[in-house]
Amino acid sequence: MPMYATKPSPQAGWPQPLSDRRQRRRLLAVLLLAAAVRFLPAVLYFNYFDLGPYNIPWSIYGAQDRFGLYSNPAMAEFGLDYPPIFPFLLSLVGTPVLWAHESGCWPVEMFCIKLFPVLADLALTALIWLVAADHRVEEPWQPALFWALNPSMILNCAFWGQADSFLLFFLLAMLWALERGKPVAASLIFALGCLTKLQMCYFAPILLLGFLLLGLRPLRWLAALAAGGALGFLGWLPFMSRGEWLALPLRIYLGGYGKYSVVNAKAANLYAFGNHYLQPDSDIWFWGISFSTITMAVTAAALLWLVWCAVRSVRRRPVPQLCLIALVYLEILFLFTTRQHERYQLPALILSLLWWFVCREKAAARFLLFFTLVTLVNQAYVIFADNHPALADFLSALEAPTALVNLLGFALLCAVAARSFRRGGIPSSRERSAAQ
Repeated sequence: MPMYATKPSPQAGWPQPLSDRRQRRRLLAVLLLAAAVRFLPAVLYFNYFDLGPYNIPWSIYGAQDRFGLYSNPAMAEFGLDYPPIFPFLLSLVGTPVLWAHESGCWPVEMFCIKLFPVLADLALTALIWLVAADHRVEEPWQPALFWALNPSMILNCAFWGQADSFLLFFLLAMLWALERGKPVAASLIFALGCLTKLQMCYFAPILLLGFLLLGLRPLRWLAALAAGGALGFLGWLPFMSRGEWLALPLRIYLGGYGKYSVVNAKAANLYAFGNHYLQPDSDIWFWGISFSTITMAVTAAALLWLVWCAVRSVRRRPVPQLCLIALVYLEILFLFTTRQHERYQLPALILSLLWWFVCREKAAARFLLFFTLVTLVNQAYVIFADNHPALADFLSALEAPTALVNLLGFALLCAVAARSFRRGGIPSSRERSAAQ
């Protein structure tokens, strides 16, 4: 049975709880709490790991010429390899960042440079509330509260100042649009995600599979893809017009992927065992086979997983929900391919949460907690080992055990996915409501 066997609620507009004053007050309280537990560490925790060599210079030099980000020689010196939206946002706070940097007022510097990651996570908290309400969660403020207090995301955006919340926001919005039968909106959201984070490109096959599960006619496929492509082009246009044109996005996307051609960049995956940190992935691993060759084979296997689900759907055979299919796909890439960083597993949190919204399975809730724990530990031993050298040996000892737990979790995830095939697919919350 395809994922979208039941249509979204026919009533137009926002999910019903938005008209409930009590629910709106609870949402506001959750957002205020989320803001407090993010802005406090954002201001009070001094972190130059990644921010010092990258985000802060991007902000300062970007403020000189916001649409000339990529043509500024200084930006090349500081390794600008992001799509345009995030460095453009950083450029908006370049003046106060420069003042705080020169005057030594580091709390102001930390607030400004972490501002947009924190705001993105607050927007994601609100979106989780909306998606929960749309999936008939009785108290949608509860999953929003879980996200507001999620330690892995607080560490990511408030302590570290990373921009992964943007990726998770667009990923959840894209999957929600697909659930509601809106392929053009899903394609536009995907384009915005690709304009913000390179890792959003990994989910292009998921978008296409979602179109297939919707049973779209070819013209609707083309319309949706054209809308997304047009938005992507318009997003790059002000920056491309400064000299490189189409060579610019190709340089950023392809160059960004090729920049870290290493076996492991502190990801808790298969390559955490052994001395593979920053080892070139062109090296031979065993039997004359290089790490990069294994990566290509694993990537092909991940795509074959999606193709197999697509074929079963076309043949009217049961398949898991799209969020579970995407979760297995993500885990294959993260755990078994090279060039992975510790933060690249974070989309597993939002996919697990959506899986729970759709199916109300205990397994989904358990995997959400599991991924929260492993991503928290994986990020913690990277950032805190760098910022607190006295803890480096202790934190480094967590790397291999975390990777082992991650691999065991993947085995359990595969068992759950296989069970969904055997029992005819996982019924969605909407299907169960319709059956009652």
